[in-house]
Amino acid sequence: MRTATVTGPRPSRCPSRAAISAHCLADDARDHVTYCRTLRGMALQASNLGYGTKALELADSAAEAAPSAGPRLVAFLRGQQAHGAAMVKDRRQAFARLRETEDALSRADGRNDAVGGYDRTAYECHLFHVLAEPDLRWGGLQSHQ
Repeated sequence: MRTATVTGPRPSRCPSRAAISAHCLADDARDHVTYCRTLRGMALQASNLGYGTKALELADSAAEAAPSAGPRLVAFLRGQQAHGAAMVKDRRQAFARLRETEDALSRADGRNDAVGGYDRTAYECHLFHVLAEPDLRWGGLQSHQ
């Protein structure tokens, strides 16, 4: 299941050793939820560092690792995929993922995990990240309303 590995000295802009360790431990324990959440966290790190292609790759790997996830986790992962798609200027995929995020969030029950939960505020954050991408900003805002 290992999809994100870093070997040799770690350049300053790669995922942290803690994230890589968490990823490997989750894989070894066969803990699919922690595994996909760790990949999603690594996607977030990549996006924060401006690595759109890597962010999307990690977000896609996270979603692929959780085929039977509940709707709240699906929303969490699709939102990160939307952000990554926006970073690589894939408007169609970014807005499709946002629609999937909103749909999954609407199917989630009223409970929210104390840690790592995904709610309407988190969705709005992903929406902002998509709309903030320069090539998607104006047309994206109109198409999402």
